[in-house]
Amino acid sequence: MWRPVGLWKRNGKNVQGSPTKYIIIATVLLIAGACLPFLILIRLLPSTFFLNFLAYGCMIVGIMIGFYGISGMVSDRRNRDNWEDWRDL
Repeated sequence: MWRPVGLWKRNGKNVQGSPTKYIIIATVLLIAGACLPFLILIRLLPSTFFLNFLAYGCMIVGIMIGFYGISGMVSDRRNRDNWEDWRDL
């Protein structure tokens, strides 16, 4: 039976990878972005321009990748639910 597939889908699967993988990567980046300033605050790491922007970058990229992973998970679940509704007809 024919089923329409989106631009980023191949056989109903994400071409880029699983959304769970993106959520795990985002979690690691967010934890790193929170731990770096804490380690700077308690003076285990020196407060340098590079480390401060690295922590900021980890937080921003982690949030962006996390939103991408969550939207991919919602999209997969929505497509799967719609497909199950159509299959019952």
